[in-house]
Amino acid sequence: MKKSVCLLLSLIALAGCGEKEQKTPEQTYSDLVIKSLSNIIIMDQDKGIEKTCLVTFDIDANANPSNILSEGRDKVFCGKVEAMIDISDTPRPPNALIVNGVAHIRMEINKSDLYVIEH
Repeated sequence: MKKSVCLLLSLIALAGCGEKEQKTPEQTYSDLVIKSLSNIIIMDQDKGIEKTCLVTFDIDANANPSNILSEGRDKVFCGKVEAMIDISDTPRPPNALIVNGVAHIRMEINKSDLYVIEH
């Protein structure tokens, strides 16, 4: 009996080692939105010297058309950022992300990935 209990415990311990960290619904949704980004434009070319912009995009939680033009802001590093976001295949945002019908998605975007236009 002792051997089977020990074996069972060691199997449980091994099973725990291979588990991936579970993502929250918020992280999963943010990942979906990030993957759907295209045509990212940074508006303020001279704003900041950091290589990464931390941008918050506001997405209407009730709309689900494709190619929504979403304006993000990162006043510290990059100024105004615009991006085309296709959310037609993404589910409705989790309630934890929604404030007054708008989901706020915060993401890091590398400046090397941005198409810069002068204003």
